[in-house]
Amino acid sequence: MKQGYSIAIKSSYRSYETQLAVYNEYFAMYDAAYAASLVSIPGSSEHQCGLSVDLTSQSVLDGKYGTFGESPDYDWVEENAYKYGFILRFPENAGDRTGATNEPWHFRYVGKEAAKEIHDKGWILEDYIEHQGFAYNLRLN
Repeated sequence: MKQGYSIAIKSSYRSYETQLAVYNEYFAMYDAAYAASLVSIPGSSEHQCGLSVDLTSQSVLDGKYGTFGESPDYDWVEENAYKYGFILRFPENAGDRTGATNEPWHFRYVGKEAAKEIHDKGWILEDYIEHQGFAYNLRLN
């Protein structure tokens, strides 16, 4: 990692039970429509398959920035994640395709080759899957 950045994993693998607790917490805090756009139904979370991480940085923990997506650390990760096999999973303005709102902290491991192609072509994971010929029915919450 480039010197001067302090990036930390805020959340990674979640068991079904943990995902259920997160899900219930969001639905207790927010109205159903908003909560459904923020958290996956237990059994369908990328965190449960162990391929996703939510990142933060020391600058967010120290209160210098409100969210990871506002920090210089995010800018570095967003520009370089593909080199390590990760992609920004839910980018801004892609919610109609991904089924989730923008989550600048949520990165998904797809492997270096796939991540480079997704990065170089400005794609999201759904574009990559469609290009590779994998068809599936995406159920949005």
